[in-house]
Amino acid sequence: GMVCLMAAVNVAVTKTPISTSIILSVLSGTTMLPVIVIASYTSFLLTSQVTMIRTQRSRSAEVVPALVQPELASVTQ
Repeated sequence: GMVCLMAAVNVAVTKTPISTSIILSVLSGTTMLPVIVIASYTSFLLTSQVTMIRTQRSRSAEVVPALVQPELASVTQ
């Protein structure tokens, strides 16, 4: 019920469905984890184009030069 609504709203704002599901299932003390996961991922899919936190990073593929070519990391620094 209310835990699913809480999960959906939190995921819509923070875009963190996995951690929200785990935290709310532990804090609520219920065995509603599958239902909370469904509510979280539904909210994540429906609000993936909506950003409520202006400074939130996008989930696009960022290339970090030090991770791609470690030998060049010392040259660029």
